[in-house]
Amino acid sequence: MSKFEKIRLSKMVENLLSSVLNVPELVKLNSWHQRKQSVEKTNTKNFAILAPVPEHHLISGLDAITHQLDDDSLDTHPMLAFGSNAFEAFGQADSLRKERMADVYIYASHTDDPPLNPQATWKATYIKQVHSRRGRYPGKASHRPETTTTDKPTWAIFWLIKDLEKLKKPLPIGDLKALGKKSNYSPRFLPEGPVLIEHPMVRRRLT
Repeated sequence: MSKFEKIRLSKMVENLLSSVLNVPELVKLNSWHQRKQSVEKTNTKNFAILAPVPEHHLISGLDAITHQLDDDSLDTHPMLAFGSNAFEAFGQADSLRKERMADVYIYASHTDDPPLNPQATWKATYIKQVHSRRGRYPGKASHRPETTTTDKPTWAIFWLIKDLEKLKKPLPIGDLKALGKKSNYSPRFLPEGPVLIEHPMVRRRLT
């Protein structure tokens, strides 16, 4: 359904509702709908996700986003899909975030010159996870970075992100803390899979 068709459908529904509801009820319904949209657009600050992604997939992911933006047939926000078997971690994230999205801080793994003290150098918005189909991504091929074409079909789920960007200022992993824990990670901690963390922005405001 195109954006124009969605607008037409929304107007038709509004006109139909106005014919069966009185004005106060319609105003209340519109107010609820606007609040729901506002919640869905706001990222949760109750937690964030720290996840490792091979650096070449991240760079290739930027190219995939560009290709999606150039494709006039697509009417959705550009997104990327990364394979994982950590369905429990993303399941916990989905349970905690409710209707909101979540910030994900990414450690670029498999680099030629890794730093002595690991850092999160990329950031994105986590949308949701989807179950694989026989280990492969069930969505549009354009969501997958080209460098992932050699991946073996062994993934249990794929986690979807949008708004991938490189951080202007890297975030030392030693400054981060696992969700519900009292102390930070060690300065040389290397995340081997996605983990939930206390949101860095909330921690900075509190300190």
